[in-house]
Amino acid sequence: MRNQINEKYFKRLKEPVWFKTLVIFSILLTTFFLIQTYGKAYRDYGYDFTSYLLSSKAFYAGLNPYQTETPFPFIYPLFLCLILQPLIFLPYWAAVFVWFLGSFMALYFSSFIFLRILNPDISRNSIIVFFSCLYILLFPIISNNYLNGQINFFIVLLCVLFLKFYLEDRKTYAGWALAVAVSIKLTPLIFFIFLILRRDFSGIFLTLGQVILLSFVFPFLFLGVKVIEFYDYYFQTFLLPKLSGEEVYKQSVSFAIMSIPKHLGYYLPKLVSFVVATLIALGTIFYFEVKIKRTIDNNFKQLSIFSLYMLSMLLISPMSETHHMIHLFPAILIIGYSLLYFDTNTAFYCLLLLAIVFLFIYFGKLIPIGFLTAILTTYSGVAWLLIRYKKGLIKAN
Repeated sequence: MRNQINEKYFKRLKEPVWFKTLVIFSILLTTFFLIQTYGKAYRDYGYDFTSYLLSSKAFYAGLNPYQTETPFPFIYPLFLCLILQPLIFLPYWAAVFVWFLGSFMALYFSSFIFLRILNPDISRNSIIVFFSCLYILLFPIISNNYLNGQINFFIVLLCVLFLKFYLEDRKTYAGWALAVAVSIKLTPLIFFIFLILRRDFSGIFLTLGQVILLSFVFPFLFLGVKVIEFYDYYFQTFLLPKLSGEEVYKQSVSFAIMSIPKHLGYYLPKLVSFVVATLIALGTIFYFEVKIKRTIDNNFKQLSIFSLYMLSMLLISPMSETHHMIHLFPAILIIGYSLLYFDTNTAFYCLLLLAIVFLFIYFGKLIPIGFLTAILTTYSGVAWLLIRYKKGLIKAN
């Protein structure tokens, strides 16, 4: 039986008065975020985006972008320095505004594309309602990204574009989307497992070639052999300490599976912790990739598994920051969609799942593993929906 009660309330939100109220409130909230962002941006030492601009200027001056005078170290591949060139010529206030606006648009279009893949017939107003509700409810995570000038909204969009193009069999475009994401931030490398499980080796080699072009060849054109020197510094000062797990237990906010032993009073060898975290996070994905036949071309299944990959980035990565939690966004869209459009029993459990997730998002810092609980609950919720789908208990549009 379809969940007519939830659909009724959702339709009410699309009525002119409620729809305009929701949109206006979202605009006011965004304006509030923008004012706060300028407050952060104009501190003596700026914020993270200030560091990006300084590193980009250093890059074009032939200096090491990983050694700028800022309390916010630059921790990304050189491609980000390359593409930020237009912004370093703008007045600082304009660059901050463009970055803020681009972040908002990236998150909105992530929602738009994701929901259109899930249900091609969904209306624009329905998407705006979905987006506005989550935009408001995810206040702590959204604000943390804006106020720190983070790049995560763009990464989410690039990952969604990768899936969109891949499902449309536009492999070259999919490769470019994933290559750009990886060349900006390394965590989307997890989607190479997505390609391996589909035995798409041509896609893997194509994307690797594109990553090499963006991350090494293009920077080489500007820096020459200094690229090797800068990347060696990047590896020694950032990647190696993170990969060895030296800093996992030093973070005040940690939601990697590797951090669980600390809360239980003992420590595992770093390599063992990483392997266990990887097996736990990806084990469920392997199960669904194998058990649900790939010949069934169902976007609900594909988007659900995609959401598990996004969540696995958080569970495996030894670096935990509140703004990374935006990777929950696709999974919460899946659960929210199921709440509205699937049967009553499914909707009830989806509502319960969302209540638990938002509870731990809002109060995660007050509980030792609060954020980790939110992520694991979301992960379990998406897995549960996939199990019900596999058993034929729910059907996607």
